[in-house]
Amino acid sequence: MKVLLIADSPLINAGLRSVIRDTIHTTYFSETASLIEASELCHRETFQLAIVDIRNLSIPDISMIASLKEAVPELTIWVNLRTDFTLLRSLLKARVHGVFSSKSSTSEFERALRKINAGTTFVSDEIQEQMVSAVIGNIPWPALTERQEHVADLLAAGMSRHGIAEQIGVKPSTVSHYRKIIFKKLGIASMKELRQKRGAIEPTAKSGLPG
Repeated sequence: MKVLLIADSPLINAGLRSVIRDTIHTTYFSETASLIEASELCHRETFQLAIVDIRNLSIPDISMIASLKEAVPELTIWVNLRTDFTLLRSLLKARVHGVFSSKSSTSEFERALRKINAGTTFVSDEIQEQMVSAVIGNIPWPALTERQEHVADLLAAGMSRHGIAEQIGVKPSTVSHYRKIIFKKLGIASMKELRQKRGAIEPTAKSGLPG
């Protein structure tokens, strides 16, 4: 297998060579320190894998990676994000085949190398965790149910937990559960925020806070 290492550090190149040689013994390496040089080299030689490990990777760099992929569609490209996960979406749009980070283990890197001929996409464990966190964080909570709307209005009006429980025919602990769900769905953390959300007037001292 012919591998092109695109890294701006000889030490990084040495480490990558060592891991790859230990996994795939018949490997030929070429090295370059920039994506511009890599693009020129790929037009002269055929590589099966290109690994990009550049400090301060930027959007222009990713555009060059996308252009390289477009020019050489059969080339498998892996990119080290190091610790900058903000570029993950752009890299995936550039159709790279693998993304890993500085914390990726040697063992998962080796496993990915063994599967490279199968065309499997390599996404390291840490990157997968980041992707899941991003997706979960962007999922909006569903709207309040009719019962939750009613409880929210009563809470915002300053009615106590026990008073609400008596009015709607549930236990006070159930009202507390409703309040927790309401706060979560509305993305708030205090009664003041709830009153602002519901357009309620601040309760007077006689009204009392929810119990």
